[in-house]
Amino acid sequence: MITSLLFLSISLGNCHLTAEELELANALISDKRHIQKPLNCDQDLTWLARARAAMVAQRGKLSPEIVPGMKINNFVALSGYPLLDQDNSTPINSTEVVVGGPEKGTDTWVTITESMVHRSLVLREDTAYQAFDHFGVGHFYKWYSPHVDYWVIVYAAKAPQTAEQNTAP
Repeated sequence: MITSLLFLSISLGNCHLTAEELELANALISDKRHIQKPLNCDQDLTWLARARAAMVAQRGKLSPEIVPGMKINNFVALSGYPLLDQDNSTPINSTEVVVGGPEKGTDTWVTITESMVHRSLVLREDTAYQAFDHFGVGHFYKWYSPHVDYWVIVYAAKAPQTAEQNTAP
């Protein structure tokens, strides 16, 4: 038991996950089907995912919009997370998976990876997602709502440091 707890704390960094979120995050990072570089749990993205799960639960509707016209990229940027402009026209730095219903994190991971669209993102099968190396997991429970358990995973890529940032004290 102690060995597995040490493994999780090293793998998930300082994300301050709840027990429910930890179950989903562990399923995510231990999935051997991941493409490219390893994923790192990010405390800021975890906070965003948790806030997003609460927003979705309050609305009772699984939707990529936070409010009309505002999607997760906007939310991440407004929260201070750097956007990367991958093709010099559209900022693609983060994306999310929103799931409602499953009670357990492991069941949520199965649901996500059984969806072709979601699997492409979470396993970074599509080249557009392969730059993503950070994630956050959020869970919100609301008894009197359509789905009761709401789960959000937010993915992003850290902006590369400039020469000035690399030499800053």
